[in-house]
Amino acid sequence: MGQKPKVYLQGSYRNHTNIRGDSDVDIVVEASNIIYDENQSTSRRNREAEEDCRWFKSEFKSALINYYGYTNVSESSNGKCIKVSGSGNRLNADVVPCVTHRHFSPDGDPIHGITFWTNNGTQIVNYPKLHLENGAKKNKDCEENFKPIIRVFKNARNAVYSDFPSYFLECLLYNIHYQCFSGDFSQSFPLILQHLTEFKNCGELKFFDCQNELQGIFGPEPYEIDIKHAYELIKLLNELWERRL
Repeated sequence: MGQKPKVYLQGSYRNHTNIRGDSDVDIVVEASNIIYDENQSTSRRNREAEEDCRWFKSEFKSALINYYGYTNVSESSNGKCIKVSGSGNRLNADVVPCVTHRHFSPDGDPIHGITFWTNNGTQIVNYPKLHLENGAKKNKDCEENFKPIIRVFKNARNAVYSDFPSYFLECLLYNIHYQCFSGDFSQSFPLILQHLTEFKNCGELKFFDCQNELQGIFGPEPYEIDIKHAYELIKLLNELWERRL
């Protein structure tokens, strides 16, 4: 393939929103010399990019098996990542072999993300670096309170036994105005929960964007989630807070 792929963290460990009990490290392995251009989705070059991505994933999985052993490497049930079992001080890892995805803003500037295809042919597009940059800016605007309150909400989610994904929980909170993050957790948690509840009740929650500001949170796309899961989470968190009172 020529140049070496770029390897970097994404997810809660990279964004500093991990909590005790987070056992999986999310790792991106991006073949940046292969580019899928969103504006040319039917081009022969993009078809070749898809084929090259599948080949890259297969070769990388074989390399992981050779290094860690067959019993320690498997594919996730949804085909989105390769799972490497932890051992000793090594955490479990979800590894995403992918290629570069190029999106163009309305003013023509290129925005780079990643893309890959699941085993059933579904294309997944994400923007981990943009997610990281926007989260860091939000945290600064919130006087360093954005990421700590994410950890509080993640612990609350775990307390109510919800499996609402951490990525989408972080995106939910990203849409809340920065002024709601002021004060200590006993003030900011119920205020943010109140705003989430109001957005849910008035029907505006469905318009929330992901932290990358390029994709929506809710809908039928493979990078989105069914809004009913957010409704259930908000209901459970409200019940949790009421019990606390």
